[in-house]
Amino acid sequence: MANMPISHGTKVAPPALLRVKDLSLSRGAPSLRQPFSFDGLAGWLAVIGGNGIGKSTLLLSLAGLRGEANSKVLLPQDGSQGVTWIALDQLSAPQRARSIAWMGQSEALSGRWLVADVVALGHLPWRKTSQGDASARQGGLESAPAWLDNKLAALDGSRAAGQTWLEALGLERLWDRSVDQLSGGERQRVLIGRALAAEAHVTLLDEPGLHLDPLYQMRLADWLACSRSRNKLVLTATHDLNWAFNADAILLLSSNQPPLLASPHSLDLHRAIECAMEGALTIRQVDDQAGKQWYAFPKRTVIR
Repeated sequence: MANMPISHGTKVAPPALLRVKDLSLSRGAPSLRQPFSFDGLAGWLAVIGGNGIGKSTLLLSLAGLRGEANSKVLLPQDGSQGVTWIALDQLSAPQRARSIAWMGQSEALSGRWLVADVVALGHLPWRKTSQGDASARQGGLESAPAWLDNKLAALDGSRAAGQTWLEALGLERLWDRSVDQLSGGERQRVLIGRALAAEAHVTLLDEPGLHLDPLYQMRLADWLACSRSRNKLVLTATHDLNWAFNADAILLLSSNQPPLLASPHSLDLHRAIECAMEGALTIRQVDDQAGKQWYAFPKRTVIR
């Protein structure tokens, strides 16, 4: 797949924050075992496709958790000669941790950890420690309350500028609770918060909407839709097509064609999705309170 420009409806295109060059996956659909390339622009990029197609494998590769992909995934680095692209395997562990945040699918979260400490773990790559820092020797978690207090103090002041991820996930109500007292949806919100706390330029979320009720699914979607204005790139793997249509761009993985990167408004993308789903759905535009929106509607089938 060649690098494909995506129209974002602006005069100035958002910057590329991730470059994938000649990547081939060892797992997933045969189409993904052939080299493909794309640029991830600032904004929300939804990765969609059927079961076992390779969505999770792709995100693992982009996170640098599959060794063979480390030289194929590049990040921009500003220098005296302008922007240069550096492969993941050329970055130090701290640089990688500050550049890419990752949340896996169905991650386990248990024990008597406080929500505040779990979320603060995501921010540890940015924490400066010294050899004599006692909290660093104990894992660095004593710094969590101060860091979270600063975030909460800034919350009211940031509302005018737009919704924060703390507010979108409703985490300020959960700080002092133990994770073993939370529901599945609440734990999912904590895991998402831990990834977002890394404040990385690129964040990878595998099925973030899993276990979330409709309220928090849409609040998260609203926050993700503002990623471009924050100059961040967030990739989400999801099976929820209607949720994905809120993204700035969609990357379709399928077994019958190379990966397709396109705008959610692309009719070619819609036809490709319908084909990948073997005619089980149809995509139509619907007028709602927010304006015109694309939706995937299931087709009635008769089981013989």
